[in-house]
Amino acid sequence: LNSRNTRPSENLQNLTLSKSCHSLVELEDISNFDYVFLSPIFDSISKTGYKQAFSEEELLQAKNNGLINEKIIALGGIDSVNISQLKQYNFGGAAVLGSIWKGDENAVQNYFNIKKDIT
Repeated sequence: LNSRNTRPSENLQNLTLSKSCHSLVELEDISNFDYVFLSPIFDSISKTGYKQAFSEEELLQAKNNGLINEKIIALGGIDSVNISQLKQYNFGGAAVLGSIWKGDENAVQNYFNIKKDIT
């Protein structure tokens, strides 16, 4: 779900429910969701001109206020250089796209490079 599609279909049951958020305010009521994406955390790799939406101070404050927790998955601009920064904000995980695919043929190696940086 997202800000345009806020409610699941009533005939969907026993499914994993997720939400995409682009503001910290949207994280205030996530109790009904299994996980939530928050983006963009860093400047997007795959979407040109899509800049990070949150400062370090905003993310730390959101963490301290309990808005960022194990349900929140960081998304946007995550690569092998900055993925380790996500721990300080208490994200439950990270989703990567542009840094894996990068328009080249090394997607598997790109994945292993990122994985190496978080283990």
